[in-house]
Amino acid sequence: MQKTIIKGVVTDFDDPYDLPAVELITFMPFNDEWYTFSCFIESDGAFRFEFEQLYPEGIMIKFKEMFLVYAHPGDSIFVTIDARMLSDTSNTLGFENKYIQIESPKQRFQDEYQSFIQTFYGEFQTMDDFLALEEAQKNLDHSAYSGYIKSRSVKHQAFLEKYFKTNNPSREFREWADNWIYLSELEDLIRYSWLHPMYNELDKNTFRLPESYYDFLKDERHNDEKLLTSQQYRAFLDELYMHLYREFNQSELHSQFDSLNNAGNKTEAMRLHLNYIINNSNGFEQEYFVSKIFSSLIYWKLLDEYDALYDPLLVGRDDYNQVLANEYNELQKLIAKPVFAKNLNMHNSGISEEDLVFQSLPEKFPDKIIYVDFWAPWCGPCMAEMPQSKKLQEKLKGKDVVFVFLANQCSEESWKATIAQKQLSGEHFLLADKEFALLADKFNIAGIPRYMIIDKEGIVVNDNAPRPSDESLVGILETLSEK
Repeated sequence: MQKTIIKGVVTDFDDPYDLPAVELITFMPFNDEWYTFSCFIESDGAFRFEFEQLYPEGIMIKFKEMFLVYAHPGDSIFVTIDARMLSDTSNTLGFENKYIQIESPKQRFQDEYQSFIQTFYGEFQTMDDFLALEEAQKNLDHSAYSGYIKSRSVKHQAFLEKYFKTNNPSREFREWADNWIYLSELEDLIRYSWLHPMYNELDKNTFRLPESYYDFLKDERHNDEKLLTSQQYRAFLDELYMHLYREFNQSELHSQFDSLNNAGNKTEAMRLHLNYIINNSNGFEQEYFVSKIFSSLIYWKLLDEYDALYDPLLVGRDDYNQVLANEYNELQKLIAKPVFAKNLNMHNSGISEEDLVFQSLPEKFPDKIIYVDFWAPWCGPCMAEMPQSKKLQEKLKGKDVVFVFLANQCSEESWKATIAQKQLSGEHFLLADKEFALLADKFNIAGIPRYMIIDKEGIVVNDNAPRPSDESLVGILETLSEK
């Protein structure tokens, strides 16, 4: 990991548009989660970001519109943003933004990257292209879809060859662009395995493609650390990992995994999954996938499982082991000294009798509509809904609605650390395992997240309510609150 600096200035900026900040968005090293940094603009228009970077990648910067800055680890880049873009009502911003100037240590590569992204996206990444790809993923069988992607890739390759002849780019950029096109094809091919059943509402646990469909994975070109210069490789690696994860779920080992997990033995369940990934991958990709599993355990705050399973020899790379050590140490600091959001209340439940949690909620929050969220720090779908929950709470501020979060199947340390790390708001309770088991049995909770609504009379009016990201939810809660 090296420290990368992206700084700059917003010219002609007097903040009449209520946009006092610039945002920087980048991927976490091993997970498909985003780091989002916000930087307030100084009175002279200056802004500055410093962050640790493991791979070269296109960093997203947002100031009204999103634009990309290609950064190598250790770079110091200067970006000039013309604030007149705020009043530009045309649709020619984004990747073709004329209001952005970028000064980079590798200026030639930066210029080539910007030019290519603008040209390629203008040619092939239109809304019509996205819709055509989505239609193919939904309606074509695997053979026809494979042919569609390959013909699409031929067009991309022809465009690339013409672009090279016209612009005569550097060798470094030629290699990057060629890998980008190659990896985009692989990503599109592998995504079919879950997008096709999703679009057609098929059972993802039983949907299978013939083994011959995956012949494109036999080419070992994709198993190469050097491809990390293309951010597209990260996207492909994440798709390949999820492909292995789906195969694990469809294997005979999955019932054993479920039995161990349901018995509370998360360590041995995760060991089973870890060994499956090791036995079904090799080379650099194996190192990346193993690191991804360990990083996920830290992210999910499953430190007991991490301590039991982590082995630096399984990772096999000093740089990846250092990243994991940094993530682990940062979490330990957060656990030791959590800093919570101001609009937060944490309650010690200490309840063991059936229904006492629910019986007590109307008493704690009289004359309120109570939106209940069953969640856990290790639950990816639970955490994915939290940003939407924050927005929902803001929309309903001043209404007779209270948001209650019932964490379960986790330690008090991981509970508090997650609330602090994500700056969660609302009313938070940590349920004992027995409490959750009683409520799960009564309300038939087979998995989390799960949401419920309690009305002002203390009656559970919906024991399987919409998620915060469901647009219908705000209307439901507003209607109930006005009664």
